[in-house]
Amino acid sequence: MRILITSYYKVIAGGAVKVSRLLAKGLAQNFGQHYCIDYLINELDPEDRNELMKYVSNIFQLTIRKLILFCLDKLKHYDLVIINGYRNLFTLLICMFCKFYRIPYVINTHGTTFLIREAEPNILKLTKKRIFDILIGKKILNWSSLIVGISEIDKENIEKLGLSSSKISVIYNPIDLEQELKYNLQQKPISNLEMAKFNILYIGILHKQKGIDVLLKAFKKLDNSYHLRIVGPDQGYKNNILKIISKEGIKNVEVLPPMREKEKFTMFRWANVIVYTAKFEGFGYVPFEGLLNGVVSIVSRDTGCGFIISKNKIGYVVPYGDVYALIDAIKHVRTNPEEVNEMIQRGRKFIYSNLSLDHIATKWHHNISSILKRNQNV
Repeated sequence: MRILITSYYKVIAGGAVKVSRLLAKGLAQNFGQHYCIDYLINELDPEDRNELMKYVSNIFQLTIRKLILFCLDKLKHYDLVIINGYRNLFTLLICMFCKFYRIPYVINTHGTTFLIREAEPNILKLTKKRIFDILIGKKILNWSSLIVGISEIDKENIEKLGLSSSKISVIYNPIDLEQELKYNLQQKPISNLEMAKFNILYIGILHKQKGIDVLLKAFKKLDNSYHLRIVGPDQGYKNNILKIISKEGIKNVEVLPPMREKEKFTMFRWANVIVYTAKFEGFGYVPFEGLLNGVVSIVSRDTGCGFIISKNKIGYVVPYGDVYALIDAIKHVRTNPEEVNEMIQRGRKFIYSNLSLDHIATKWHHNISSILKRNQNV
């Protein structure tokens, strides 16, 4: 069976691209005897491309114009297409051509279906999203053979668009344990001088909905024995962060540029706790990567990872925007090392059992097999 896995790269959708690559690797490693896998994207890092070529037959890196030519010439030869993304022209074109050729496709929206004012403060962007959903968005979701939600929270939001729950399957984002271990072992030990303070880490996109302003408000109220690092690519919010730091006179805080996948493990080794108080987050990789590296997280309740962490007692959950709850949680982590260590051990077991690449690839395989079998009987 020929399968095409597609994704659309943009900074804010970095997780979707990572998941699409891992899915290609997981399916090839575990079910390569069943599938011939190709990969399609608009932009791909050379290092990621070299790694991915070990697992897929072809990689197509295409502009929109070349994508149209690809769809006209090659798309009809695939048995199934797995689409990672939702509101972009790249995804829209592939969905429409799949519909035309009657090719079954699965669409993973990656937590992008939030359609409320708090999730998108820009009125113009919010209006565009609503128009997209009304005109074509709901149609391309309905045309699909399956919609994948990356968490229970994500599934609830997809249902709010009017989609049947029977059409939606929750499949968590995978973690490549082999790669995580390799990167971890490459890191140098952190010196005693670097570990002299209690270190708080935020790592992720710099965006308003990530709750960084709340973190800074909480951090300001802590004493000088605490240190904060904010690491990640800017999505138009870095200047706001720097203004808050300057205006409030906040000390012991660093705002650092984004790091490559293997470089961020240095940050995990530095940190005593990760704070990930985002809102409207479909999944959230960082808290789980932190657990694998021996760091517990404090996350917002209204997130995919918040639901998982709370349910399995593998971290701490606070209401979004509650500065004092966040302060209490940070102090609690510092003063309860035995409880934190138990959570980390429990979290690692959960990840190995529920988020490993092999486990997630198997869930995808079962869904793919079911779709292909149904399609053959039509």
